[in-house]
Amino acid sequence: MIFFKKNKYLTFQNYLQFLILMIPLFLVTGPFLPDFFLTLTSFSFLIYIFLNKKLHLFYNKTFLFFLIFFSVCIISSILSDYTKTSLLTSISYIRFGIFIIVIRFLINEKNNFSKNLYKVLFFIFIIFFFDSVFQKIFGFNVFGWEAPFGRITSFFYKDIKLGGYIEKFTPLLLALAIYIQESKKKIFIIFLISLTITTLSGQRMALISNLSLFFIYLFIIDLNKKKKILIFLILITGIILLILLNPVLKLRIIDSTFNKINISKNEPFFKPTKINGVEIILHKDSTVISRVYIMYLKTSFKIWRDNLFFGSGPRTYQFKSSELKYLTYSNHAGYVNFKNTINSQIDNMKNSMNLKFKNIIDEQQWKKGHGYLDDYEGFTNISGKNSHPHNTYLQLLSETGILGTSLILGLFIYFFLKIFSSSPIYLKCLFAGLTINLFPFFLSGNFFSGWLSILYYFPIGFLFLQKR
Repeated sequence: MIFFKKNKYLTFQNYLQFLILMIPLFLVTGPFLPDFFLTLTSFSFLIYIFLNKKLHLFYNKTFLFFLIFFSVCIISSILSDYTKTSLLTSISYIRFGIFIIVIRFLINEKNNFSKNLYKVLFFIFIIFFFDSVFQKIFGFNVFGWEAPFGRITSFFYKDIKLGGYIEKFTPLLLALAIYIQESKKKIFIIFLISLTITTLSGQRMALISNLSLFFIYLFIIDLNKKKKILIFLILITGIILLILLNPVLKLRIIDSTFNKINISKNEPFFKPTKINGVEIILHKDSTVISRVYIMYLKTSFKIWRDNLFFGSGPRTYQFKSSELKYLTYSNHAGYVNFKNTINSQIDNMKNSMNLKFKNIIDEQQWKKGHGYLDDYEGFTNISGKNSHPHNTYLQLLSETGILGTSLILGLFIYFFLKIFSSSPIYLKCLFAGLTINLFPFFLSGNFFSGWLSILYYFPIGFLFLQKR
């Protein structure tokens, strides 16, 4: 820290600010760089705390709550069958709790920190907006990178993270815009950019989350009903037109979504087809939601039943779900029907012609001509085996038990209730974003993933923002 004291402009606060402002940019590159910068930020701050004897900075309810959850994770890892791997995840998790305090420290020490972060995030959103539109029109972005079918990934290249990235940062950007007193037009532009990108990305969960934030924002802002209705109609009409006028987006966001939901117990189907020259499969299963999520649900509960209070240990679902005791397998009902229909047609042809196909090649060619292959990835041998069960509470239940799950569920309820409190609008935006992040019935990524945890913890630090 002596180095900073000898430099008038290179202060410790500016150093921390630089590290944090770089994290949103580096999140685009993958998990390593942003996590490295966050870890460096937390480690540097710890050294500063001990050298300057400022342990009192950690004396607050937010950090205490984090420590309780952190302790549950540590105990869970110690009791785990995979202690070494799980304990590494749990011990290193402390960096996110320290990160919250670093943001609080900078909010108090640097008057321009919030404004600088706002500028960085707004710049990122603008760049992503133009690149996403460019990629949607031309099929590749400014670097010539093509996106997977039905998706827009922009600078994330082949990683399908664009929608989630924008959706997670939107509440924070919105809160900062209100806090620094940006105009209502600027706030409208933020929503327009955010909703456009999440729609183009083809990530349904990101779009649903963003729309939820939009509805909550309209509910909490002080604006007359006519203007609220007008804003709602403009943005929603734009999104609907954007989806309906593009066959690929319509397939991804509307057709595919409704096909995956089978509440009325419709007949499952499996139909190979082509859209824009690309072979795809329209399908509906016999399950209420996608069969794979049913497998995750069953597997998670099996693991939890054997580890009621502390779970099997953070980040151990990937190992436990592979064990024979917990492994579940199944096939897509629509695919099974399709396969049986094709085989039946072949048998009928053989019987009616009173002969067999000349050889197996003729039969395989006939199958291929009718859209049938012997195996379809994602439709056969569906299992609960994965790195995580794609739901925050299923993962917490299986990996941290009742104790860890109860803490995060309690946090969700707290954030939800704060939306209806007398808190400033900018804080309500943060509470809304955090509520959506922890909503029990939304699909989610790996809760203990470093990349996702950064997006979760970033806005929590700004709950310490005070009224201007």
